[in-house]
Amino acid sequence: VPKATLQWQAQDDIQIYASIGEGVKPSGISTITGGAAGFEPETYRFDQEKMWAYELGAKSAWLGGTLTANGAVFYQDYTDKQAVTQVQLANGTIGIGPVNAGSAHVLGMELELNWQPLDGLLLNLGYTLLDTEYDQFVQDTRSASNIARAGNCAVVPAAPLNPPSPTPQFACTIDLSGKRLEGAPTSSLLAGLSYVAPLEGELSVLYGLQSTYQSKRYQSEFNDLAFDAFWLLNFNLGLLSDSWEV
Repeated sequence: VPKATLQWQAQDDIQIYASIGEGVKPSGISTITGGAAGFEPETYRFDQEKMWAYELGAKSAWLGGTLTANGAVFYQDYTDKQAVTQVQLANGTIGIGPVNAGSAHVLGMELELNWQPLDGLLLNLGYTLLDTEYDQFVQDTRSASNIARAGNCAVVPAAPLNPPSPTPQFACTIDLSGKRLEGAPTSSLLAGLSYVAPLEGELSVLYGLQSTYQSKRYQSEFNDLAFDAFWLLNFNLGLLSDSWEV
């Protein structure tokens, strides 16, 4: 899993960097079945997932170091991306196991701002924008659920059953290419502030407010069930000393 990074200190308070690296998830044999069938090594064998990640970004400080601004754009290129779905077992039943999508990608950008305009007051803002897609994801299935959720089917001969079936068996090749990656919102936002006000002696009081936003994201690679966008608001109140905090 190699990685290389190039950094350029353009000014004392501005750094520009570029990086390229590889990530790997190991191959294996899953024991998750979810059906009445026994363990079938070949049915549940999945290949190694690889991802090449490319990133270009900058880190900077402004206003005497009280404001930091960091940003980056990145591209992640997956090969044999692992996904968990329903698979056909040799005895004709349906189980749950990992499969490999041919390829997928993530294109994104990140922005982070931190500003301390006054002693004890800190403001922060973070934003992420993602474009994700399965570039190639086709699989053979006899699962009625998978076929219905995919919304397409090219009829092909099915793999032989064990024990053999006296009648010809058929399956569907379904195509999920172009679907968004599961669990990946298009937009994410984090904004907050915290203020520490001194009290008597060594005591201080902490006020904190933070808001989080996530846009709609899909539950699975079929993109048929989505979790709605949401806002989350948190408020913190604390009492601090040099040796303890509440």
